[in-house]
Amino acid sequence: MNNSSEFVRDIGTPAMLTALEANAGEEIACFGRGIPGAEYHEDAELTWFITHRRYLNGVARTRLIEHDSSFVDTHIRSLCTYFAAQKVSMNWAISPTTTPYNMASRLLANGFTYRMDDLWLALDLQTPIETRPTPSSLVISECMSERDLLLWRDVNARGFDNFEEGAQTYYENYHNLGYGAGQPWHHYLAWVDGEAVAAASLLLHAGIAGIYGVSTIPKARRKGIGYAITHHLLREARTFGYHIAILAPSDMGLSMYRRLGFQNCCHMHHYSWTPTTE
Repeated sequence: MNNSSEFVRDIGTPAMLTALEANAGEEIACFGRGIPGAEYHEDAELTWFITHRRYLNGVARTRLIEHDSSFVDTHIRSLCTYFAAQKVSMNWAISPTTTPYNMASRLLANGFTYRMDDLWLALDLQTPIETRPTPSSLVISECMSERDLLLWRDVNARGFDNFEEGAQTYYENYHNLGYGAGQPWHHYLAWVDGEAVAAASLLLHAGIAGIYGVSTIPKARRKGIGYAITHHLLREARTFGYHIAILAPSDMGLSMYRRLGFQNCCHMHHYSWTPTTE
């Protein structure tokens, strides 16, 4: 948890972009600390991790001190050699604050391929947010026990297509890392008529509030529940003292986040590499 002097207050500043990268990087790199048998490595230049599970292996932050191509290539090839020995593929994230600024071209020159872009949105938490109609029995609560987190897992498995394996991995990670009072991670459930129908997570890290994993089970969609649970997380973040919230929307959720007031902030680019022995 940040003290008030560490909160990021202004959208679009270099400090805010650095905080966004740190929050987004922590969201994925924390699996290197929470999954049994995983690895997490961090120094002044790189943050990277290996979980041996699909899509959860790679480099989350790059701040190479020297920008000479041979120096950069040496770092890339060294990591490729390590990942190849582990027989896992690697994702390398490139953010607006990545250095060197030609990192993407160096990755391509060393056998990486472009994978995808993430659009990141940001919201000033002082922005008034419209309340929308929801089912009258809607209740939103924070996960405070293992039973709650197991329900959170099950909602995610139903809310995201073909996500049973992924939901179990996320559950294991968050269970091992800890969550709730005094922790960076907070997980929430939305209930209608006593049934858990939506889930979402809040990461308070690097002076900024990250919204992740907003999901609603199919039968409960288009009833304002996803909007309501996101709105709840925004109020929670503001209560904790945060000024800015960020998220990377799915195509399906983009219009909803626009209605909440989120605006375009930046893109992150992802490159992948697969060892020939995998």
